[in-house]
Amino acid sequence: MVDPCSAYRWDTPYGQPVPEQGRVRAADGLLVIGNADVLDSGNYTCSASNLAGTTSRTVWIVVSGIQHHYCRRAVNEEQRPVKMNS
Repeated sequence: MVDPCSAYRWDTPYGQPVPEQGRVRAADGLLVIGNADVLDSGNYTCSASNLAGTTSRTVWIVVSGIQHHYCRRAVNEEQRPVKMNS
């Protein structure tokens, strides 16, 4: 018997794979966001694959509340850092 879903992958709102370790991580097919921040909001896509093929679904996650006081690096469409003017 074939496992109905043998591989999962989560992608971030920036199109990058969600790592298996860290504050935002993929674990056993689940998306885990520890200490969620408003900057974690966005479209996350889960892809599931087996011998029958691949399917994906996108979910919109909204984190509301006070933004933590740290800065994420800005990226452009090509996922390259954007130079920020002071």
